[in-house]
Amino acid sequence: MTEEERVKYETLYKKCWIAQNIKDKGDNPRFNGGKDPSRPNVNNQQNGRQGGRKRKISKDGNRRKKWRYKGRALQAERARQER
Repeated sequence: MTEEERVKYETLYKKCWIAQNIKDKGDNPRFNGGKDPSRPNVNNQQNGRQGGRKRKISKDGNRRKKWRYKGRALQAERARQER
């Protein structure tokens, strides 16, 4: 398929897509329309993954987290004692 044929096919496909969306909207008023085929497939989330259930930390990860926290607590306590 040449570049010219591809562009011709894409314009025809887009016209048919829009016509079908209009028909679907008439059949179902709550239809929000399909995604426009000419637009890139973009995820509307900003700054990566948002929401959802948080993943569980492994036992080893929990242990490291506690060690880090204890280390910071000890540093803060030593700093208070030095004052």
